[in-house]
Amino acid sequence: MSIGRAVDVAQIIARKTENAGYAIGEIKIGSEQLESRDGRQRNVSTIDIEVKRNTA
Repeated sequence: MSIGRAVDVAQIIARKTENAGYAIGEIKIGSEQLESRDGRQRNVSTIDIEVKRNTA
């Protein structure tokens, strides 16, 4: 899944669940080094989007 798609999904969740008391929280962007099947090191972008329930 691409980072753009992850952001789109988070926005859809926020819109659809807004009346149910959910909101987008912290968003973290980073990268990790992973080993591919051929043994080479690859940089992979990551995104962590927090979807949380409002407490009111």
